[in-house]
Amino acid sequence: MEKLAIIDMGSNSIRFVVMQIADNQSYSLLYQEKEAIRLGHGLSQTGVISEEGMQRALTCLHVYKHIMEVMDIHECRAVATAAVRNASNGEAFLKRINAETGITMNVITGEREAYLGYLGVINTIALKDFLIFDLGGASVEMTLVRDGEAVHSLSVPIGAVTLTEKFGTQGNPDSEAIASLMKFVRKKMAAVPWIEDIQLPIVGIGGTARNFAKMDQRATNYELSKLHNYIMPLEHFENLYHEITTRTSANRKKIAGLSSERSDLIVAGAAVIKTIFDMTGSPE
Repeated sequence: MEKLAIIDMGSNSIRFVVMQIADNQSYSLLYQEKEAIRLGHGLSQTGVISEEGMQRALTCLHVYKHIMEVMDIHECRAVATAAVRNASNGEAFLKRINAETGITMNVITGEREAYLGYLGVINTIALKDFLIFDLGGASVEMTLVRDGEAVHSLSVPIGAVTLTEKFGTQGNPDSEAIASLMKFVRKKMAAVPWIEDIQLPIVGIGGTARNFAKMDQRATNYELSKLHNYIMPLEHFENLYHEITTRTSANRKKIAGLSSERSDLIVAGAAVIKTIFDMTGSPE
């Protein structure tokens, strides 16, 4: 039996899981936790990760290191994504993490991030032709899959945290702000011409996608709590999009299933998903 720790430090949250791998290579989850650290907060304005963001991340990493010691785990795969990738002080931050916690963390490219997302989907969802989007705090990775093979892949530098900061959609954005946001997202997504009118199912990865599934489950009184492989029709998304973009901040927080820690980011996240639906003509 082997135990493996995995850390994924993104622009919005940090995730820690411990897997147990049996001699026959089957695996099971032993432990997991996630914290919203907002590492990408302010990055679009300053180009650097803030000291507050680094401290929030380091607090979590110290806890994870302690858990690894208690559970006698000697192997850890730790990766950082868009926030560290884009920040001018990203490399220095990784050296600080290693010096203070002993954890060696590597930055993965947008292409590598997209490929890892593809591996997760192709091995756990029974589809052959589809589009994957992995929406994070500072980037969205897109992968077009045909007959089970990834044929196109690209990372676009827009995310729920950076878009929220740029367009101020965390509060009560008016129709003009929403229109500006949508126009900007569409312009950025023009870098992905191979998704136009593909009319294939889209598979969402990340907290925003999961939160939309959770809201739809609550709205339809879905009987199971499992989010993986949950199918949401375009019509349901459109209904939720309307609710999210027309309510005040206070009323938005009352939407059943919407995470309190994501209520300020959900407008920007919704804009990205709506743009993907609009461009692809996808049904679900």
